[in-house]
Amino acid sequence: MKVEKDILLQAFANALRVLRHSKGFSQEKLALEGISRGHISDLERGRRDPRLSMMWYLAELLNVPFTALAREVERQYAHLEKKNKHE
Repeated sequence: MKVEKDILLQAFANALRVLRHSKGFSQEKLALEGISRGHISDLERGRRDPRLSMMWYLAELLNVPFTALAREVERQYAHLEKKNKHE
């Protein structure tokens, strides 16, 4: 299976937003933990490719296991891939 980078970045963006909202965090609240609001915004728009260490840190800040973040990215990826096939 070939992974489409643009879809993967958007899947991560969606996953981060979903988990952030589910935990009641604003971008500003995450920014208080040492990540600039602009960086978070870029991640949630699919404009930045996060490093593994950043993904791990975000999972910790959101108080979710890294595997939960990975599962949400996978779920979002499947949804976006299906949506793109139907367009």
